[in-house]
Amino acid sequence: MKRPLFCILSLLPLILGVSACVHDPFPPSDKGQGNIGAGGSGNNDTTGIVKDFCDPDTVYFANDILPLLSSSCGIAGCHDAAREKEGLSMTDYNSVINTGEVKKGNPAGSKLYRVLISSDPDEKMPPPGSGVSLSSGQIEMIYTWISQGAQNNSCNPNAGGCDTSKISLSADIQAILNTYCINCHSGSTPQGNVRLDSYTDLKIYVDNGRLVGSITWPAGYAPMPYGQPQLDSCYINKIKSWINNGAPNN
Repeated sequence: MKRPLFCILSLLPLILGVSACVHDPFPPSDKGQGNIGAGGSGNNDTTGIVKDFCDPDTVYFANDILPLLSSSCGIAGCHDAAREKEGLSMTDYNSVINTGEVKKGNPAGSKLYRVLISSDPDEKMPPPGSGVSLSSGQIEMIYTWISQGAQNNSCNPNAGGCDTSKISLSADIQAILNTYCINCHSGSTPQGNVRLDSYTDLKIYVDNGRLVGSITWPAGYAPMPYGQPQLDSCYINKIKSWINNGAPNN
């Protein structure tokens, strides 16, 4: 199974009065540290299940689900750590399970899934008119993760080494962008007015160096993904290899 990749603005009714998750994508900042790839953590389940290899038929919380939720819901002004006092937090495994009312193995019984497919405009998430939507593939990924037991799992994307030869936009780079960037940086109202959902738009930030700067975190760039650990080194190397080869639209 080819795993589809991921702004959910909320997973519960908007009782906080928050209608959008806003961040400035590339201004100077020193926020963030670490590398994406560790299992989710929380008060109830901090162990996680770590696999040496990534099974293409398995959806992993740390690799697939958490980046989707953290980059959309768990950012400043939405359901980040500061909002935990209201019980709405999408920043770690236990928060997702508890505040998303996830019933392991039962997507239909899980509020996290139901609000994504609801036809009721007062319940559906992301809210209609927000300028944000999830693809059917992204919703299917959440469905599959819950069906597979909503595990606190992760896998090593570098198992067997990191092959940076013959990198293509369609086969390699787009998947990374879809997971960590596109939901916020696409459509008519992208975060920070930065669009990355077309080759023409993406090339602007490739050419001015801001794409690499945002993922490698030198001084003067806001680290991306916003509010998350740094991208896995293999993902960074693949992006840099693609750019060094001329960033072809291939």
